[in-house]
Amino acid sequence: MRLTCSACGAHGSVEQFTADTAAREAFALALSLPGGMGGVALRYIGLFRPHKRGLTWDRSLTLLREVSALVAAGQVERHGKPYAASAALFASAMQRILDQRASLQLPLTSHGYLVAIIAGDSPREAARIETEQEQHKQQGSRARSSLPAGPSLLERQNRQRLEQQAREGDATAQALLASLDKKVDA
Repeated sequence: MRLTCSACGAHGSVEQFTADTAAREAFALALSLPGGMGGVALRYIGLFRPHKRGLTWDRSLTLLREVSALVAAGQVERHGKPYAASAALFASAMQRILDQRASLQLPLTSHGYLVAIIAGDSPREAARIETEQEQHKQQGSRARSSLPAGPSLLERQNRQRLEQQAREGDATAQALLASLDKKVDA
C-alpha cells in the first residue's frame, strides 16, 4: 500500500512511514499534543514544505517539537510582551492559518504568523475566560442565595435518629433533643 502524507507530501509505504525513527517520533509527538490538536498540527507543519520537494521527517519533527514547546509554555512572546495561550487557542490559530492557505506566501519559514495570531487573540481569549468565570461566580452565588435556609440533610437525619432513640427511652437522646429545641426557639 502506497501512502501520501497530507501534511508534508511524502510518498511511501506504511512500512516506510513507521520504519523511520523521526517519522515515528513526529507521529507520537503530534498525538501527545493536548486537546487533540495533533491532526491540525500535522497539517500546519505541512505549510513549511518546500515547493519542489517533500518535507523531511527530521524537519517535521523539529517543527513539531517547536510547536509542542510553545504549547507547553502556555504563552508566546511577541515584541517582548508575553501573551497567555491555551492549547485551544493554539489549535484555533493553526486552523485559521490553514484556512488562509491560499493567501499565504508558502512555504512558511517560522512560527511568527502563528505567534502573531495568538498575540492578537490572547486578550480576547483572556477577556472571554474572565467573563465566563464571573458569570459562573454570579450564578453560583445566586444558586446559593436561592437555597432555602434550614437544616441540612445530615442535620435532619441526625435529628431523626435522636428522635428514634428518644422514643426508645434513651435519656441522653432526650436531653440532646431538649437542648436542640431550646436553641431553635431562641
